[in-house]
Amino acid sequence: MAASSTYIVSSIATIITFSRFKLLVDIDGRSLGTLLSIILKEHQHLFGIGFDLDHVTENATMTKPNKLKEKQIKKTRYQFIPDMFKPKTIPKADAYMMKSIIHDWNDEKSIRLTNKNYESKTITGSQNDGIIE
Repeated sequence: MAASSTYIVSSIATIITFSRFKLLVDIDGRSLGTLLSIILKEHQHLFGIGFDLDHVTENATMTKPNKLKEKQIKKTRYQFIPDMFKPKTIPKADAYMMKSIIHDWNDEKSIRLTNKNYESKTITGSQNDGIIE
């Protein structure tokens, strides 16, 4: 699973034109920054946010090294933010990505998560998001 995920994310990092973005939020990153690390390594101008549940972001922050540190991405280029299901907590950004997460949640939480993403887009004016299942 990890090998195929790395392959998919590597492809995403080279296929999608990230040059138009400054800030990317990885919603439910849950793997210590794998998606963000590959994209930020490929696109040096980006700042990334790993947005997840409290215990996951705490684990990513405490793990030494997390995937971003392993790829030698400077701490000034990323951060982890908790509170994924709380109201109005999705950070404002240019782009949002969700990879392999909707299937993990029941319908109610999946709808709440995609609705929060939509509400955040209307606040920021962002029209850029990706759901990769």
